[in-house]
Amino acid sequence: MFLHEFEYEFKGIGGLGEKGVERLNNLQIFNVKDLIEFFPVKYEDRQNIQTFPDFSKVKSCDMMTVFTVLGHKKFGDSSKKNLKLTVKSINEEPFEILLFNRAFLENVFKIDKKFYIYSKFTYNDYSGLWSCSNFDSEVYSDKPERFKKILPVYSLTEGLTSKKISLYVKEALEYFFKFGQTDIPRFLIEKYSLLSLSDALKEIHFPSSLEMLEKAKKTLIYREIFLLQFFSRYRSSKILFREKKDLSKDLLEKVVSSLPFELTGDQKISIDEIFFDLNSSKPMNRLLQGDVGSGKTLVALLSGLPLIEAGYQVAFMAPTDLLARQHYDNLSNILAPFNISMTLLTGSLRKRDKEQTLESIRNGTSGLIVGTHAIFYESTEFKRLAYVIIDEQHKFGVVQREELKNKGEGVDMLLMSATPIPRSFALTLFGDLEVSFIKTLPKGRLPITTYLARHGNEDKVYEFLRKELLKGHQVYFVYPLISSSEKFELKDVNNMCLKLKEVFGEYVVDMLHSKLPSDLKEEIMKNFYSKKVDILVATSVIEVGIDCPNATCMVVEHAERFGLSTLHQIRGRVGRSNLQSFFFLLYKEPLTSAGKFRLKTIKENLDGFKIAEEDLRLRGPGNLFGLEQAGYLKLKIANFVNDREIIVLIREELDLFFYDNSAYDKLDIDLLDNLFCSYLNAGRSI
Repeated sequence: MFLHEFEYEFKGIGGLGEKGVERLNNLQIFNVKDLIEFFPVKYEDRQNIQTFPDFSKVKSCDMMTVFTVLGHKKFGDSSKKNLKLTVKSINEEPFEILLFNRAFLENVFKIDKKFYIYSKFTYNDYSGLWSCSNFDSEVYSDKPERFKKILPVYSLTEGLTSKKISLYVKEALEYFFKFGQTDIPRFLIEKYSLLSLSDALKEIHFPSSLEMLEKAKKTLIYREIFLLQFFSRYRSSKILFREKKDLSKDLLEKVVSSLPFELTGDQKISIDEIFFDLNSSKPMNRLLQGDVGSGKTLVALLSGLPLIEAGYQVAFMAPTDLLARQHYDNLSNILAPFNISMTLLTGSLRKRDKEQTLESIRNGTSGLIVGTHAIFYESTEFKRLAYVIIDEQHKFGVVQREELKNKGEGVDMLLMSATPIPRSFALTLFGDLEVSFIKTLPKGRLPITTYLARHGNEDKVYEFLRKELLKGHQVYFVYPLISSSEKFELKDVNNMCLKLKEVFGEYVVDMLHSKLPSDLKEEIMKNFYSKKVDILVATSVIEVGIDCPNATCMVVEHAERFGLSTLHQIRGRVGRSNLQSFFFLLYKEPLTSAGKFRLKTIKENLDGFKIAEEDLRLRGPGNLFGLEQAGYLKLKIANFVNDREIIVLIREELDLFFYDNSAYDKLDIDLLDNLFCSYLNAGRSI
């Protein structure tokens, strides 16, 4: 059995009881596999006995030492909760140690007894004493239980100690060693000098030395990155080949020539990469990456034109009705001269309109279908679906994507991400995908100027905005709440919309948020696009996709409440033309250190990929990209930022393996075949 198959309850672990199980569950440990992969957060090096340092040079230190108790007395105020020990350590004169709140240990630290002790010791110049509050001690012996070794420290919950977790882990490992098998191929172990899986798991929890601990970490990092990429690449390698399409670029070139601007170099390269895939005998699986405003949507549309020209259908998926409507309107304007049949399919369509739309999709008269989740529905049948484009791909689960692909034969798929994903992360998580990057912005775009301002300086910001409004430009305001809350002292959309109507009385102010009906949201956005609304007050619902070239100012209040990538996405709603644009971040003091870092980072950086790297460090991939809900694996020990070199090495290794594995040992090939089958049988989504 492979490690991922040990997902049943705590079999082989004695003495847990209901309370023990409940406590482990609080740490998200539900079975043997979870327990084995619950790695220590840090380690205490208790291998060597140390002497106290020279207090004139060092005032604080973590150390393990040995001392003999010569005397003790309670110490402090009337309650006398502290214990002062007179001790003699190795090669030292007797001295005193103060143990805070440990007077009850008077009978434990008996005179003339010898002890191991590990703690953070602090020297106080005023009292002339070394002191400690939290410590671990044990009576001296040749074979101590918790000393003369490297001790793991785990994340804890009430009722559990690192010692207790270590006991559970030890039993779980013994059970796995008895019934489990490795999932690390030998070629990986030999090439990169890794440990066996059993040795790595043993050393990560119970290190025999610092050197072996580092080898265990290295092994498990390589293993995790390898498995994550292997499963998706293996699936991709088993995709059946299809007949080549021999597509033409005639329609594509005509539409590109009609555009009032020139495509960027990155856009042209991405279109060529996609066109090559569409013409190949293997269905495309590609991720289109681009910063805010780089023109990903246009590239996606243009890439589908050769298929539409050949009589195939293209489905363009957006996560919201509002975004789907905007894409539909923009694409309609571009394609109007070319007699291309388009249709919009969303959940908010009236019954009669929906029936007509579904029929046009079913009989093939609609070549380009723009829609939302409604495209997934069983009632949506395509005549000749060949290409699926998914915007904000993390909003759609793995299963949903597969269902949509199954509505056609040999369907090509292009995924787009609203949040720029760091290259190392993209290559690991989407191991089965080719990746196209658009980094250059369209010509004529000016860098957005970002300002930070404390709350209380709103009038100065309003004065600046009036100058922009007088030029005929438009403004966004963004707030963290729709309505006021008793829990938080934060400004909200409803109340601030009323206030801003008073402040900017001569201008039209409206609001937009997720609780408004779909038809009303569409009407408000149409009014904003047509300049009937000057100031739009909203929540972060506008962070993705909203495209109004005339809007030049964005004001975010309580900016400290928003994540880095969200702020960058919100900033991307302005600066979408050749007009100079401005981004105001109003924050409320005091700021946390993380809040200061986010605001400083967003002010100093315009590159979405750099910002995503920093956000990845701060929040991790699950929170940043919404990936856990989309069915992706969660990393246990590897790190997308720190381990990028390993990520590239493993990808290159798998390139070789899947290109030609004839040179690989049959035992390794059989192992990986069995591993993949067992993974699918365990009900995993990949």
